[in-house]
Amino acid sequence: MKRLFTLLLLSFLMAFSSPPPQTFRDVVGLQLYSLREILGKDLDAGLQTARDLGIREVECSAMGMLPPQQIKQKLASYGLEPITWGIDYTALSSAERINQTIADAKAVGARYLVCYWINHAGKDLQPAEIRQAARLFEAAGKTCFESGLQFVYHIHGYEFQPYENGTLFDVLYQNTSSKYVNFELDTFWAYFGGQDPVAFLEKYGKRTPLMHLKDCKKGVEKDKTGQAPLEYDVPLGTGEIPVAEVLRKSRQIGQVKHYFIEDESAQVPGSIRQSLEFLQTINY
Repeated sequence: MKRLFTLLLLSFLMAFSSPPPQTFRDVVGLQLYSLREILGKDLDAGLQTARDLGIREVECSAMGMLPPQQIKQKLASYGLEPITWGIDYTALSSAERINQTIADAKAVGARYLVCYWINHAGKDLQPAEIRQAARLFEAAGKTCFESGLQFVYHIHGYEFQPYENGTLFDVLYQNTSSKYVNFELDTFWAYFGGQDPVAFLEKYGKRTPLMHLKDCKKGVEKDKTGQAPLEYDVPLGTGEIPVAEVLRKSRQIGQVKHYFIEDESAQVPGSIRQSLEFLQTINY
């Protein structure tokens, strides 16, 4: 009888006790570019690595010669869900290439089409180049929207060149609509380009559905070129960026739908695992 009572009491407590809080470790995905060295040698080994890390959501693009439908099947076989698909900036000048990339993204099962770079002639992005990008993004974003996708631009730091009463990013933000164009905050590149990622979210967070989580090595010199040595990319929680504060702000604003670790260092997958351990200390 005592044993039965104990079992009933435990069952009661389990039924009414609160589940453990979810952490950012439970929701973060991975930009598969982080595993490029492994994927380039053995696609299955790279995808298995992502799976072994506990990853479920991924950002991806073309994988060798595989057609998009096979990429979708390959990802699914490892329990990986493609959230984004990449588009090259040069493709934005061609309706045919935009439509083909959208078709590929939909065949893969992605929800967002992401442009990761604005081509520019010199070291510094110029006002005319950012205005041209705004026109291309708006047009591509409209086509994406009509096709059931969302167009997103991944910031890279060079957009924060001072301009008039703000920055070139303000020109891009003000000359595109939230209906057609939104943004992916990369914590490393925003910080490296002189921005506070928390302040970025406060000002632009309503149009930021995606986020790259990256930390910046302590004490390094920063600039607005969008270029940095790979060793400046360090595991989350070990660098200068207040990652926990950024994540808390993102939850407060409530517009970031998907978070992705992007690790460009030579220490993957160990450094990714270290970042995941850090994210487990932050409640979602």
